[in-house]
Amino acid sequence: MRIRLDDEELILSDEIVEEGKEGIYEEVKRIASNRGRVITGTVLDGEPIDDIDVFLSISSGQDIQFVSQAVRALVIDSLAEGTKYLPTLLGGLGNIAAKFEAGDDGEAQNMLASAIEGINWLFSVFERSCGLLGITGASLVSGDFGQDSEEIKRVLDDMGTAMENKKNLKLAFIIRDRLIPAMERFSAYWDEVARTLEAPLQ
Repeated sequence: MRIRLDDEELILSDEIVEEGKEGIYEEVKRIASNRGRVITGTVLDGEPIDDIDVFLSISSGQDIQFVSQAVRALVIDSLAEGTKYLPTLLGGLGNIAAKFEAGDDGEAQNMLASAIEGINWLFSVFERSCGLLGITGASLVSGDFGQDSEEIKRVLDDMGTAMENKKNLKLAFIIRDRLIPAMERFSAYWDEVARTLEAPLQ
């Protein structure tokens, strides 16, 4: 079996190879981490597979290449994408509230579903980026991140209840009065983490 990390061929112990793809993945992930890199995908017998779970589920394969990216570069790219998206999200939330208030419930609900998906994506990227950078919520100085993140979860729960009960005017109020301000505070934490990457490497 041929195993590579990017373009470098690796020689792993027989014990690790015998553990199968999961053992191989964990060992290569450790090697990459020691080099300040993160596994972002795989190529199995010449076929790219970005989803690690899919890769691990395949029993065949003799040529495995793990694709990695420097942690700093990965986080910079991820945060830059979110920085562009946040203003669009905040503007979109205002439009969603306006549509509910105008009785355009069908389009508003479709837009809201996309917005909630976007919020979940932002939190996923934020948590992963903080984890890779070794930043904790308690270390952020833009506010009380723990309290604000819990508030967003409560707001989304309350919105879900309003949607179930078809109280669309209440839903519009929650979006304007609670969700938008909460996401504006979240944007400040996002900017704070992004600024930590502006300093040059020592």
